[in-house]
Amino acid sequence: MKRFICIFLICALAVFSFAGCSKKAAKSPEQIRAEELREQYAALAESALALVDTYNTVAQTAKDNGWEADFETLKAMTDIADHADLISRAVSNPENMEEEQLETLKEEADSLIRQLNEEVAPKVANPCPAAEGTPAQ
Repeated sequence: MKRFICIFLICALAVFSFAGCSKKAAKSPEQIRAEELREQYAALAESALALVDTYNTVAQTAKDNGWEADFETLKAMTDIADHADLISRAVSNPENMEEEQLETLKEEADSLIRQLNEEVAPKVANPCPAAEGTPAQ
């Protein structure tokens, strides 16, 4: 949980570090490309932040409802966390990112958010049947 909060804060700092003033003068092709990359990076950072927020919400619901006792759910959440970690690391190190990589990572983040919202969240919204026999913590 602390890891995702740290990643969230790093992403937020990265987004704000790319904010700046622009001039009204004609832009060179390099400036236009750099601006497009910044916009794509900002979109990726926004998706990464949404992914971390969604993951934390679903993970807390799963924990509250005892889904830690269910191996399949635990594995799915771990896999999503691993992918979210890779995306967050890419957001915190954008120097070597190409336009295609940014778009691919954004699509992956959006896909993971959909998976959390459409598959995992509805499942963990109710108490886990496997955990019903265990005492509440």
